[in-house]
Amino acid sequence: MNRKPRLTAAALAAPLLLAACIGNDIPYTPAHRPVQLIMNALLESGAAENNVYLYLSDIDTIRAVNGATVTLSVNGNVVETGSELPQVDLPDYLDQSSLPGLVRSARYRFTTPLHPDDEVTLHAVTARGERHATASLTVPRPVEALCVDTVQTTILYNNASRPVTQYNITLTDNALRSDYYRLEILHECTACGKYGNGRDTVITWQHILPVINFDEPVLSDGRLSIGDLEGDEVDLLAENRYNIFTDNRFAGGSYTLKVYTAPADLYPPASMYDVTRLDRRPVVRLLTITEAEYHYLKVLNLLAWDGFASDLMEPLLIPSNVVGGTGFVGASAAATVVMESARP
Repeated sequence: MNRKPRLTAAALAAPLLLAACIGNDIPYTPAHRPVQLIMNALLESGAAENNVYLYLSDIDTIRAVNGATVTLSVNGNVVETGSELPQVDLPDYLDQSSLPGLVRSARYRFTTPLHPDDEVTLHAVTARGERHATASLTVPRPVEALCVDTVQTTILYNNASRPVTQYNITLTDNALRSDYYRLEILHECTACGKYGNGRDTVITWQHILPVINFDEPVLSDGRLSIGDLEGDEVDLLAENRYNIFTDNRFAGGSYTLKVYTAPADLYPPASMYDVTRLDRRPVVRLLTITEAEYHYLKVLNLLAWDGFASDLMEPLLIPSNVVGGTGFVGASAAATVVMESARP
């Protein structure tokens, strides 16, 4: 007896589903977004000046802002209108036509000193008043106490034993709040000599040092040291290039960070000659930052990671705390330790 094949409901539905997938494409037409005012700033308590940067953003371009006004309010009172600074072009070796946002950004300077716990509001408006952007935040408090010790040592780094300066940085955290931190180590450099017009001149500048932090569990989120990994495993770890961390492992207590910096060459400015003095002072800065800035830098860190594949991973949303436009405004308060001068 010949039996006719029986078709299940699933078998009958499969061609219909396939046809539906082939014939009913979902169109993707992103909605047109109006031009937005972009406002970016990282304010610091106690700084001699703070800068605010403005841009205009369309769907796929960033362009100049001309004649905008930016005001600063502290604790509900307008205290200053920013001074628009001259625009500075990029060096000749860079293609300026491909970086119009950097070449033609507007920069506004504020000299009103900020203090911990200040309620700060920045308000920007374009020349004709058609676009506004506002950001409000509270300036955080600096760390309760900060002590630094250094020692010269060697570590295994990049498959070789290398000389480094080890920094043991002890901080005391406040038990009444959750804090977010960013670590900076730099050299404050001084050169004495003749410059330009032939007169004796003293020039001081700062040079930020890359921090080697893979051995510090607070800065590596408790992951294994890179020194314990081999080959492609290293590429699976996103380097904490901004040296940001939280107090969730030592809240309300003291903790000692252990990080390193490699030896850094020190050269006088190119136009200085007959140099009679050249020295530097290591400076450790521990900035208390806002929670929003912590998450903002965390996203930027992932975007800069060599292992981030934008075509394979979920898109990252860059945090914005600007109302009426877009961008990010952060605030910090620094505890600073200046070490003794060291000559190379």
